Amino acid sequence: MKKTVSQKDGAIQDLKQNIEQLHAQVNEGQVAKSSLVDKVEKLEALKKELQSKNDSLANEITKLNKDLESKVIFPFNWKDRFLSTFLA
Repeated sequence: MKKTVSQKDGAIQDLKQNIEQLHAQVNEGQVAKSSLVDKVEKLEALKKELQSKNDSLANEITKLNKDLESKVIFPFNWKDRFLSTFLA
């Protein structure tokens, strides 16, 4: 009978150790997950910032292009002269 009780006690101790190890692994997993979530959030914020800068630069390029087109003056109404040479 004593052997059976001591065997059960040993089995219970082993189970307790296994449970403690599993808890430690879960805690490590939660820390790793939290770290990854933080990194993803930072990357998403950076992505939004870069997208905003990209949109702003695209708008600026469009504006500069329009300004340049309006300031460039071609002599002798070049569009009409160009088209008249092919349509004549």
